[in-house]
Amino acid sequence: MRVLLCSLAVPWPSRPRLGIFHVHQAHALEALGSRVEFFAPGPGVPPWLGRLCGRLRDHTERPLAYASEGIAVHAPRTRFVFPPAVRFGLARLAPRTVLRWAERAMRAPLDATIAAFRPDVLLAHGIMPFGELVTRAAQRHGVRCAFIEHSADDVLRLRPTTRLGAAATACAQRAARVFVVGAPHRDWLTRTMGWTNVTLLPNGAIRAATAPPPRPSTLDGRCVVLSVANYYRRKGFEELVDAFDTLAAERGDLDLHLVTAAPRSLRRRIARARHAPRITVHAPMSPRELLAWMAWADLFAMPSWRESFGLVYAEALAAGTPVLASSDSGFACEAELWAKDGHHPPAFIAPPHDVPALVATLRDALGDRERLRASAASGAQMVEERFTWERNAQTLLAALGEDLAQRSPRGAGDQGTRKVITSPATTSTA
Repeated sequence: MRVLLCSLAVPWPSRPRLGIFHVHQAHALEALGSRVEFFAPGPGVPPWLGRLCGRLRDHTERPLAYASEGIAVHAPRTRFVFPPAVRFGLARLAPRTVLRWAERAMRAPLDATIAAFRPDVLLAHGIMPFGELVTRAAQRHGVRCAFIEHSADDVLRLRPTTRLGAAATACAQRAARVFVVGAPHRDWLTRTMGWTNVTLLPNGAIRAATAPPPRPSTLDGRCVVLSVANYYRRKGFEELVDAFDTLAAERGDLDLHLVTAAPRSLRRRIARARHAPRITVHAPMSPRELLAWMAWADLFAMPSWRESFGLVYAEALAAGTPVLASSDSGFACEAELWAKDGHHPPAFIAPPHDVPALVATLRDALGDRERLRASAASGAQMVEERFTWERNAQTLLAALGEDLAQRSPRGAGDQGTRKVITSPATTSTA
């Protein structure tokens, strides 16, 4: 199967970690015999503007065509931009305007990419903004299309009675499948939105290729709590700092390490903490360094809310470290199902937005070394069996293969095009 993955967040030379999970997914698909390329358009930024702003300079210096870890990337410049003001503001108020804008701006370069690559499937990351672009292109070229929704913010704001909900539904109904990475989002789209072509597709976890280096002597005798994420307020760093500050008064061996591009608001919060010297903020680091820190930590904790899945939890478990997650995350749902199957609970779960409950959960987890080890071992087994990129690719190809098999044979009047079936696929509860 030839798959063209469409995304606004694909790594490029100056941003090698941006959307790196797309590359992991592409590698897994190719390992199963598929051919994969990326359509990853960027904004057309004038060179003079790039010289004034370092962040925009990355866009001006990004190649138009390159390979990301061996996967071909087509990165045309277009007159479409998708900053937060458009994604969360304009898209809510005038979603069809944004969808039509994206379709007009990206239609020609997408057509050229399809003509060169000749995919069987267009797989787009996000109905907003790709909905109209991809469904119309699929119809023009006689191929199938599907969407993957990774963001809790994009899924849980959909309502049947809103403009955004209606626009997203119209696009979803013209797609073969809508994949989601967490069970709460599958349930939201099927029960609240009434979509009938939703399939659960959990992400995979990346493991270290080699054993991590020995734990630094500076951590000897210390109990290390680690939290890692791109900074968003909903990741719960502030709540974790407050909970740690309370628990640190009880335990003199406790340290908190945060790996994020911390804004001033978070740094001020840390500075006000009574035990601020025991809180360390690390700048974003390389995958090798990060996996080493995950292996060194005694507990990985990210009390975020509205987390679609929480891939970082699976990565910590793959490194052998127990985790603390919020109860409303897709990962927490999977952990609950794993425990119901008779396994030891693979994670410590706390409600979001609740610092006292977070303190109690941290105290409970860190106070019992045997439970920590049992949780880590159970979680590692769960990840190995359920959350690998190989499993992700197998599920995706099986679902898309079903849809491809539904095509009618080419007739004499087809002129070589493939017939598009617009009825949605059956809901999957896998």
